[in-house]
Amino acid sequence: MLGLVRPIASTKLTNGVTVTSEYWKSPVLNISIVVKAGSRTEKMEQSGVAHFVEHMLYHGTNSRSHSDITTFIESNGLSYYASTSRESTIYSCTTTKENIEAAMAILSDFITFPKFDIDEIEKERRVILSEAYSIGQNKMEEMVDAIHYTAYQSSMMGYPILGNRHNIPKITKAMLQEFHSRNYIGPNINIVVTGNAPSDKVIELATKLFSEIPNAPPNADTKVESKPNV
Repeated sequence: MLGLVRPIASTKLTNGVTVTSEYWKSPVLNISIVVKAGSRTEKMEQSGVAHFVEHMLYHGTNSRSHSDITTFIESNGLSYYASTSRESTIYSCTTTKENIEAAMAILSDFITFPKFDIDEIEKERRVILSEAYSIGQNKMEEMVDAIHYTAYQSSMMGYPILGNRHNIPKITKAMLQEFHSRNYIGPNINIVVTGNAPSDKVIELATKLFSEIPNAPPNADTKVESKPNV
């Protein structure tokens, strides 16, 4: 037997966060926070904000500066990765079973308490504009964006994930905060843990560390439109 049949467990926390784990004995494990909020979730005037939020979550929380975050990740032996697509945004850490709580703690801090510091916003704006310029020089990337625009002209699916290059300089702190508070809510969040972590341990840590994520946007009673712009 190759041991390919691995136990999978899934549960939902009281705030709507879904927790899924797949256990097997391995030297490492991976924790991914999948947020159902990619570029298709943006409003037209917000083009690029989903990707901008992804950058900013690494650059400071209410209790950690960018420098603190970098030091924490390096001192705990974590490997961090994040990416934005049209459908979702993923924040991921690879680590050992001994450091699972540290990894889940830093991801929880990112998701729940981002600071959106003005100075860090301006630093990342320059990084994102440079990234957008580089993609603009890549013919394959340009072709993929052109195909999406042709297929989805009337929706945000047709716009580049990084956003319109003319719109990136217009993204404000308020726009970042609004997108985050509207989309980073329990029902939109999936915690996926694969590797050497028993499901009961994963659920225990998820309950402890992700319970402060709200289960609805602020002023949800006003029936904020949650459906993607398609």
